[in-house]
Amino acid sequence: MRAEILFGPPGCGKTRRAEMAALPEHDPTGQGRRAALVFYQCHAWSDADELFVGVDVAAAVAGDAKSVRQDGVLTRAARLSHEGRVVLVLDELDKAPERVEALLLDYLQSGRAPVAPGRHVQADLDNMEVYITSNNLRPLGDALLRRCRRRWMTPLSAEQVERIAAERVPHAPRSVLMTLRKAAWAVAAAEGRDHVTVAELTPMLEEVLEASSIGDVRDALAGWAARTEQGAEYALRAREAAPVWAEVVAARRKGEM
Repeated sequence: MRAEILFGPPGCGKTRRAEMAALPEHDPTGQGRRAALVFYQCHAWSDADELFVGVDVAAAVAGDAKSVRQDGVLTRAARLSHEGRVVLVLDELDKAPERVEALLLDYLQSGRAPVAPGRHVQADLDNMEVYITSNNLRPLGDALLRRCRRRWMTPLSAEQVERIAAERVPHAPRSVLMTLRKAAWAVAAAEGRDHVTVAELTPMLEEVLEASSIGDVRDALAGWAARTEQGAEYALRAREAAPVWAEVVAARRKGEM
């Protein structure tokens, strides 16, 4: 089973990179197969029920005995691997308790997902790819690290963030996006930061496209680019908002939005 851990700060593209592994062009066999994507968001209450087999509360209440037991995320991925290529993403494992790592060890090595005493679902290891992401909130254990390839990622460049935002909001005029990106980075710099994430720039752009005044542009900067009260204060009087608003007005006059 191919397994990889992606380390890096929030917003650097770890989850996106992992999910893109499911695309046909990333098929390691070169056959161009699109993978079934199985995603799991780790959290402080992650446990064996969510990973291997749990209880469908609705089925239990309805008295549907056959449907009470439901596959956990690892079991579901194992079953799907017999139908074709599977990419399993375990996002932000560092948010889960350390005991969750112990539950993953045998699965990563053998592909076995226990579903009952003495019973397990065996994954097709040739069809399985596992991507684990971590924001480094806590160290991951040596036993897990030994089973996975490790990759360290850095924040995306301003140009990369701008390009991805353009893909997500394709109707946005390029001139508006470029000036907004510069304004957002100015707000970040006022807080001592050197970047804004795709998750921040994209909704910020969507708000600016609906702006009715320069005040709305400043509100969008304060709401998405700033992470502190100091940054918000800077954004609400930012001179960088003026060229953004000018580009919005110009684009509307040209019928570009």
